[in-house]
Amino acid sequence: MKIFITTFLLSLALQFALASVKEEITATEYIENLNKEIARRNYLERESSWAYASNINDENERQKNEVAADVAKFMKEAATDLQKFNWQTFKSENLRRQFKKLTKLEYAALSEADYAEYLSVMSTMESNFARVRVCDYKNATKCDLSLDPEIQDIISTSRDPEELKYYWREFYDKAGTAVREPYEKYVELNTKAAKLNNFTSGA
Repeated sequence: MKIFITTFLLSLALQFALASVKEEITATEYIENLNKEIARRNYLERESSWAYASNINDENERQKNEVAADVAKFMKEAATDLQKFNWQTFKSENLRRQFKKLTKLEYAALSEADYAEYLSVMSTMESNFARVRVCDYKNATKCDLSLDPEIQDIISTSRDPEELKYYWREFYDKAGTAVREPYEKYVELNTKAAKLNNFTSGA
């Protein structure tokens, strides 16, 4: 009887080990294909973001947000599929690391409505920063200086503390006041996303 039980337990252990190996092989193939698709979608997202950043208008904003929302939806679906694997027991540290990273959705963890609002808030702040113009410190009649590249160039080269303080105050007074409400909403959504991802202040 003892021999039978031992044989049976060994058989079970072998089956479990083989099943684990098979699952890890399947997971490796899955993650390789998933990474290729993520790379493709990220490329499209970068393209739409660049198009918007280089030419801020309603149509480019719509396309950028549409692509971003599609990527977020895809990542949420992928994360659900990844959770079906018992990835915490995988032998490959690299594979475990990839699974852990891809199951943390960050802002994509938000509901569809909240994520759409997040994209809108970010676009509002980005477009405001791009459109703000301030007057030249040395020429009050020249009032077409933007953050990029004029003000950034001045801040990186000037050694005059009064000039630096002037540009800091002028730009952020104009940009900051306009985005105060969107920024408060951003903080709210950021906190919500952190909770959905089980992030803590000490993490």
